[in-house]
Amino acid sequence: MKFCAIICELNPLTNGHKYLIEQAKKQTNLPILALMSGNFVQRTELSVLPKEERAKNAIEAGASFCLELPFIYAIGAAENFATGAIKCLNALNSVSFVAFGHEWPSTHDLKQIALFLAFPSKEFNAKLKAALKQGNTYHTTLENTLQKFLPQISIKEIFNGPNNILAIEYLKALYKTQSKIKPVFVLRQDNGLNSKTSVGKFLSATSIRKQVLDGNTTSIKNFVPTYSYNCLKQANKPNTAAFNLFLLHTLRSINTMVLSAFSGEELNLKKAIIKNAQSKASFEELINATLCKRYREPRIKRAILELAFNITPSLTSKIEQEPVCLKLLSCKKEFKPNIKFLRQGSAQIIVTNKDYAASTTSASLNLDLTASNTFATFAGLPYNYDLKVGTIFV
Repeated sequence: MKFCAIICELNPLTNGHKYLIEQAKKQTNLPILALMSGNFVQRTELSVLPKEERAKNAIEAGASFCLELPFIYAIGAAENFATGAIKCLNALNSVSFVAFGHEWPSTHDLKQIALFLAFPSKEFNAKLKAALKQGNTYHTTLENTLQKFLPQISIKEIFNGPNNILAIEYLKALYKTQSKIKPVFVLRQDNGLNSKTSVGKFLSATSIRKQVLDGNTTSIKNFVPTYSYNCLKQANKPNTAAFNLFLLHTLRSINTMVLSAFSGEELNLKKAIIKNAQSKASFEELINATLCKRYREPRIKRAILELAFNITPSLTSKIEQEPVCLKLLSCKKEFKPNIKFLRQGSAQIIVTNKDYAASTTSASLNLDLTASNTFATFAGLPYNYDLKVGTIFV
């Protein structure tokens, strides 16, 4: 059995996500496998709903399986997020297609950019490196340098779309790994990832999430499926303010010897974070004090999580070298006999406590459990609830 995958956060699941699943099914005529971030999302925030609720929603929206994207990739920048996700899908050896959204109408342009970046010339690398020394962010520098090499493409407009960037990174990862998985393009139906305005029944997850966290669930009713709406109404939202205080306390308690694991720009950024954690009175002041021309907020928050969870280059290297380990969060009941098809490749699939026990040496899985237990503390959930819930059959 083969699948079409989607790589997602479903934070929360919206009509747009349901549309993506429907289009993926329509274009491939295959069952859908969702590879979903756990309790932490790419913006390095706590998810608005526990991963189990979102995974259940994925099945209700039409997916057959929902696997957890490992924490180390889920909180990564776009390149690491996409590269890690494609690595996981390749390891399954049962995925024929991967479907993803984009804002830019020309998929040819997206493919051209991805192919160029997957195998950049020495001249491009040299110019990019020289431009980075001027102190701008990597995103801005890449955008400006790329425009000089691909003048026929509207790089800035394309890079203004977060889904375009992810689409390019997915394609790049497919090209670099010589993957057999083929891309399926689905044009977004709303006004974009961060838009506050709706288009018909579509509204961005960012806007929906903000309204939910503000306690305004009534206004989102038309933009999410009923099952997703019911979860959002009933669930306890994670205490983000308390989590930020926890991070501040953790940074203040860190032994600076841990910095010896880092070098270059990462060392400079993490030094600044620890210094500002000591001198500033709040998490927000810490962020603001660290912001500069080179370091944007997402990168700073990512570095903070790396310090808090002790994610060092050596740990990252260890995870890269070990077999991919993925937890099966949810499964459509009638597809339970087909779990065996997820085990056709090199990936370890965690379904039961017995599978957990057999995978205790997995650094990736142990990090996932630590992340889940941290989330549990700030979302009113019991310790080690991952082990108690197991796979949900819907």
